[in-house]
Amino acid sequence: MQKKNFFALVQIVIMISVMGALTVVYADEGADEGVPSAFVEGISYDFGTVLERINVIHDFVIKNKGDADLEIVKVRTG
Repeated sequence: MQKKNFFALVQIVIMISVMGALTVVYADEGADEGVPSAFVEGISYDFGTVLERINVIHDFVIKNKGDADLEIVKVRTG
């Protein structure tokens, strides 16, 4: 039973790491053109106690607070 809880915890940690380690890349478009600015409210999320065989999901919303298009070209685990 403890192995299943550990496995669920590992899955949660991996999912959080993937979302928290977004790599945002943008081109230098010059001074007269805008610059994108990625904003993520909360880079981690605590699921609390997770029961066996229960899938947990959390959406991390990424907002562009800049004045140019934001392009996410690569997501990687941290």
